[in-house]
Amino acid sequence: MCKNAQIYNEEASLIHEDSIVLQSVFTNARQRLEQDAETDEDKDGGDEDGNSESESVRMKIKIKSGKGGRGGEGIGSTRRRKIQPKYTNSDDEDEDD
Repeated sequence: MCKNAQIYNEEASLIHEDSIVLQSVFTNARQRLEQDAETDEDKDGGDEDGNSESESVRMKIKIKSGKGGRGGEGIGSTRRRKIQPKYTNSDDEDEDD
């Protein structure tokens, strides 16, 4: 994303310069996280049996597509928008008095 902003925007533009800053921030954050993960593995003794509390759990969920053929538009998406009452301006009625 940052490279895209750098390619398609002028070098002096705010977007281009912000993308450089963001890229360096995210790169540094990623390096710190990777270093922290390596030091945590060293402290834990390299738990490879899957019992580590710091490991994230990934779940796969299958979504059945509805009649429309698109995922997420099945049974639950048949709700209709609540119809709001239309208000009229009553200034026209007051002019007759």
